[in-house]
Amino acid sequence: MKKNELNEKIAFGTPLGQLFEFSPGQDCEIFKADHFEPTDEILYIPDLALNNIDEYVDYIDEYEAAWITQNILDCCYTGNDFIDLCDGNVEKAVRLFWYCDWQHPSSALNEIDDDEEETSEKKPVVVRTNGDGYLTADGEVAVFSDEPQADCYMKRLKRKGVKVKCRGYSYSIGICKKCGSPLFPSDLEERGYVSQCFSCDEDFYGFEQKTEGR
Repeated sequence: MKKNELNEKIAFGTPLGQLFEFSPGQDCEIFKADHFEPTDEILYIPDLALNNIDEYVDYIDEYEAAWITQNILDCCYTGNDFIDLCDGNVEKAVRLFWYCDWQHPSSALNEIDDDEEETSEKKPVVVRTNGDGYLTADGEVAVFSDEPQADCYMKRLKRKGVKVKCRGYSYSIGICKKCGSPLFPSDLEERGYVSQCFSCDEDFYGFEQKTEGR
């Protein structure tokens, strides 16, 4: 969803919870897309409570309505917003996107600049479940920014009565050249594949993608 489309939805009184699937961030609720894409689609909304964002938009007059709407739009970040913040550096924008889990991207920019080593330790993960499967959300493999976010999501499922048996985590080994999403170790290594992208639903040979330690 683009910002102009969101503006129209808010004007019609559509609850934000019907437009975005909010998920646990760092001790908060956020919206975060499951992959990065360099477009004007909204990919990230930081800490809802901290930024005074409610699922239901209520106001008493047109002035307050305009202020509330603008506040929401100011907290919505697209892939192109991340790229602009990183002065056109797409690779850095992808790292910034995956790093953010509560704050505004501009606040996190210095953190990834000042501490590359710490940032590299925080890798996107997927959760392995029974058999050869992975934890999913809305029919797609759920990609989390790190283990704590994955744990929060599984606890949330447990509170809803959904049982999840975690067999372990699989950690990102690079960024997909085709779509900008995290790459993970392939489950088809016996066929010579090295990595896989869940967004592309495709496995890759070593020469097709740049991966860590390969």
